[in-house]
Amino acid sequence: MDAQTIDALARRLFDAAAEHRTVPMLTVEHPALTEADAYRIQAALVDLHVAAGATRTGMKLGLTSKAKQREMGIDVPIVGVLLDTLALDPGTPFSVAQLGQPRAEPEIAFLIGRELSGSGVTAAHVLAATEAVMPALELLDSRYDHYKFTLPDVVADQTSAGRYLLGGQLTSPRGLDLRLTGCVLNRNGEVAATAAGAAVSGHPASAVAWLVRWMAARGGGLRAGDIVLPDGGRAAHGRRRGQRRVRSPRQRDARLPLSAGATPRRSERPRQVRRAGATRSRSSSRRAARRCRTRR
Repeated sequence: MDAQTIDALARRLFDAAAEHRTVPMLTVEHPALTEADAYRIQAALVDLHVAAGATRTGMKLGLTSKAKQREMGIDVPIVGVLLDTLALDPGTPFSVAQLGQPRAEPEIAFLIGRELSGSGVTAAHVLAATEAVMPALELLDSRYDHYKFTLPDVVADQTSAGRYLLGGQLTSPRGLDLRLTGCVLNRNGEVAATAAGAAVSGHPASAVAWLVRWMAARGGGLRAGDIVLPDGGRAAHGRRRGQRRVRSPRQRDARLPLSAGATPRRSERPRQVRRAGATRSRSSSRRAARRCRTRR
C-alpha cells in the first residue's frame, strides 16, 4: 500500500475520533489490507495525534487471551500506543459522549522503572524492571460502525484505544503472584464476570515480555516511566452510566464516575435505526455501577 493511501486512511480514523462518529471498516474499501500495512496506518495515526499535541506515555496490548486469539485466527497479541491525551484522573467525572461506542475493561497496569529492551527479555526481566503495578480501567472505543472489525482494521485503529485510568496505591510486584490474581466485575452489586491474571498470555508479565521482544524486532523498547496495559484477558463490557471501580491486591480503588452520552453517528446506519438507538439511550439512563476487585 502506498504512503498516500496510508496517510489518508490514518486521517480518516483520526477525524472519526475527533468528530465522535464511526466509519466503515477499512477492509471494506481495501479487502487486501495486511497486518503490516495496518501497523503503518497506526503509526501514521499516532503521528497525527502527536502533531496535535499528544505525547507517548507507553504501550497497550490486545487479544492476549488464547480464546480471543482463536476467535480472530491469530496466535500472538496486537499492539497499540498510549498517549497522555487518553489518560483520565481517578474520581474525575467523564462523559462517554466524548467517545463513540466505549466499552470498559479492567486491567493490571505496569509502571516500568528502567529501560527494557532486547530479543531475550522474559517475564522475570519484566518483573525485575517493573517499579510498580496498579489497577487500571481501559475504555475501549472502536471507530468502526457497530463495533465490527477484522484484525487489520483493529490494528490500524490503535487497538480500539479510547481512554485509560490508572489508580490506587502503587504496589511492587515482588511478592505478588499476578498469575493467580483474580478479578471480579460487579454490576449493581451482582457479579457480572470473573477472570484471572493467567488469562493474559498465561501471566501478565509474559504479555509485557512478548511486547518488549516485539518492539526489539522493530528497533525499539520500553523506557523508564512507560505505562503498559497488558489487556484484561476477557471481553470488555458495554457502556453504562454510573461508576466503574477497579481494585488490585493491597491497593486502593481506582474510581471513574461516568455520565451517559449520545449515540454516535454512523456512516451507513438507516435513519429509523438511528432514532431507535437514541430512544434506547434516553430510556436507559438509570444509574448503574460496576466494581472490579482484583485480589490474590
